[in-house]
Amino acid sequence: MIRIHNDNLGRILHFTLFQRLHTFCVKHTPEFPADIAVNGWLNRLYSGDTTLHILAEVDEQYNITEHALLDVQTFFNQKIIYCHQAQHDKPSISHAVELMEYIDKLKAHEGAVASVFSIADSKHANAFKKRHGYKILRTVLIKGNEEEANDG
Repeated sequence: MIRIHNDNLGRILHFTLFQRLHTFCVKHTPEFPADIAVNGWLNRLYSGDTTLHILAEVDEQYNITEHALLDVQTFFNQKIIYCHQAQHDKPSISHAVELMEYIDKLKAHEGAVASVFSIADSKHANAFKKRHGYKILRTVLIKGNEEEANDG
């Protein structure tokens, strides 16, 4: 996977990236209002925010076949690597391992105290637990407006 930057490739992929991130938000993370979250992330990307890491696998036709959205967040002077999204069109252990290696290197580079994944599907949570040493920490409950619930 490559990191998307504010460059020619990043601008070519803008619409495809927007659609992919937005679709993921609507389907898997209703706690993030999709329009606001995706516009915010892309604004950060195009303004050169170095704490945002959007990784993508891109085929010859510039289709994104997998992506990850990582955020280096600071809480009380401690850094945490937060993975908002990770999705691949075709399951691949090698791509998952590549992402984990990227996160481990980013965590070391930033001096982060933890890396956190928000995973909507428990079978994926169990795979991360088993293969990569993560643990399941909490359950998230959400109550939104009825209109928002019907959008997804």
